[in-house]
Amino acid sequence: MVAVGFPPVFEDSKRFRLGERKLLRAVEDTLDELGWHYSFPSRWRVSASVPMSILVSWGERLLVDIEEDGWVRVRSESLMLLSWIDWGKNAANVRRFLRTLSDVVDEMRDEQNHHGEDD
Repeated sequence: MVAVGFPPVFEDSKRFRLGERKLLRAVEDTLDELGWHYSFPSRWRVSASVPMSILVSWGERLLVDIEEDGWVRVRSESLMLLSWIDWGKNAANVRRFLRTLSDVVDEMRDEQNHHGEDD
């Protein structure tokens, strides 16, 4: 999906059955795995820089909001303000993040189940 706008954005959300703190840790682990630098503008919001890709974009900013009941809202927006089309880069960023986050959450659950069996 190609986003069009000033700047182009793409947003999606997914629900995970984890508490806010564990979900925040999973978001950090996901960004570490992707190699995207991040900061915390507020307690339950993470802002990450997605590196630029040659001939496709000047880079994007990814905003991740952890909401009540395990909802994670993800928004990717182009950094170049004069850009009006993103060639699907923002949607790809959001999908890649959510897919990796799902894998990280599954790994956390597997570890938790494994440790629970040892007790």
